[in-house]
Order: sequence, then structure tokens, then C-alpha cells
Amino acid sequence: MRSAFSTIACPEWSLSKVAQVAGRARFHAVELRTFGFGPSQLVCEPAHTDPAKTAGLFHARGVAIHSLATSLTFDDPIRPPVLGRVLMDQERAVRQGRRMVDLASAMECECVRVFGFRRHGSESLKACARRIAERLTMVVDHCRHKGVRTLIENGGSFETAGALADLIERADRDNLLFAAYSPAVGASAGESLDTAMGVLGDKLATVKLRESHGGSPAPLGEGECGSLRTLEALRGAGFAGTVVFEYDRLWSAGLDDPTNALASAASRIAGAHPGATNQHAAV
Repeated sequence: MRSAFSTIACPEWSLSKVAQVAGRARFHAVELRTFGFGPSQLVCEPAHTDPAKTAGLFHARGVAIHSLATSLTFDDPIRPPVLGRVLMDQERAVRQGRRMVDLASAMECECVRVFGFRRHGSESLKACARRIAERLTMVVDHCRHKGVRTLIENGGSFETAGALADLIERADRDNLLFAAYSPAVGASAGESLDTAMGVLGDKLATVKLRESHGGSPAPLGEGECGSLRTLEALRGAGFAGTVVFEYDRLWSAGLDDPTNALASAASRIAGAHPGATNQHAAV
């Protein structure tokens, strides 16, 4: 099991400092949050830096770039239902996704994270999944020969592992689409981590961990979300993918510098999983 943290923890840091802290804390990898090529709320916005330079910063510290975590979704409705396919820009998200795949490839990043996202009006989940998969497939196909995989994270109308698995089955090509699963989101839909692991199997590549205390982000293991129990369950299952700690300072004002919280998270993740065997995909 590899340890990583998301740069939502440190929006005011430069990429150089992110790499420095990640290396010092002995994280295996980082997840670089990105708002794309336009305006960004991040000093460490990867889309605003030469990708070769970014790759070099992390390589020098012995830290992998696990994923570019985008906000991309593929659920835009087709309105009107028939003419909308002609009148609307159906491939806006596809083009953005392909650009993210190209950027990830250029910076030697392993994955691009996207979402589904939700049903519109009275449509069925099946109809929504078809529309999303039609667009998502084109992004996944673009990963071929790029050395990059696509991660789809649970959320919106696709909170559960079963809903993610359906999207993956519909959109995967050449085993290039995997799941990034948030146990907190799954739990809100009544799903346990054990159930999710059983449903996703070797398509479970990344597990997203977050903590909160009184509604505010908290260090790993010091909140109300049971992250230490989640780590123990992953250890018991022999999970060999990447655990990403999300310490959400990006949208939470007033939190202290995250350095100590990140170092503690790296230690807790490493301590939870010494020398486990591979039963899930390491991506």
C-alpha cells in the first residue's frame, strides 16, 4: 500500500515545497489537484508549470506523481433530447480530459482523476450512465500509448462501488479505467468498505481518506470518520494500491500549516500496512 496526499492540503505551497515535504515525510506519491489551464486557486497548480520541470522536482525527491485530480464530469444533459446532439457541444469535457491526459503523460504522472456525476430531472441511473460512458470512453481511449490511466471517483449519483463498477464496465478500454473510492462518500449511501472492495476487486486502485471533527477537517486518525479502521481493513485485505489523504484546507479557512498533519498521516499509513501482499491493483 502506497501513501500519498492531495495538494488540497497545501494550496499556498509551491510545487517545489510540495515535493520537498512529501520526500521528507516519506510519502510514496502525491495527488496534484488541478483546475486546468485557466484560473486556479492553487499556487501549486500543475497546469501552469512546465511538465518536465514538475516531473524533475518530484523525481529528485523520490516521490511519484500518482494523479492529476481534476474536477471533470461527463454528465451534461442533452437538451433538447434529439436536436441537442447537433446543437450542443457534446465533447467539451472530452477535450478537457484529453488535455489532462497529455499533461499527465508529459509530467510522468500515473493517472488522471475524473468524476461521473449525477442524473438530471427524472432520467434513470442507467440512462445517465450511458451518456457519461459514451464521453468517458473517449478520454480512456486517449490514454493508450500515453502511459496514463484514468481514475473515476465515486460521487453524485454514483456514490457506491456498484455504480462505479457499471461505469467502468461500460467505458473501459484495454484495462485503462480504474476506481478511486472514497469510503466517506460510500458510507453516506450506506455502503461498507468491505462491500466496496468486494465489488470493485482489482479495479480498486486508490482509496481516498479524510477526517473531520465537528464539521472541520482533522488530521488522519483524529476525527470522526474512522480512518484508522479503514486502514486496518485495507491492511487485512492486502490492498496494494494508493491511499490518498485529503486534508481539505483548500476550502476551509483558518487551519494551521499542514506539515505536521501530513507527516503524521504518512507515518500512520506506513504503520498500518508493513509488507502486505498484492490482492488489488497497484496503480
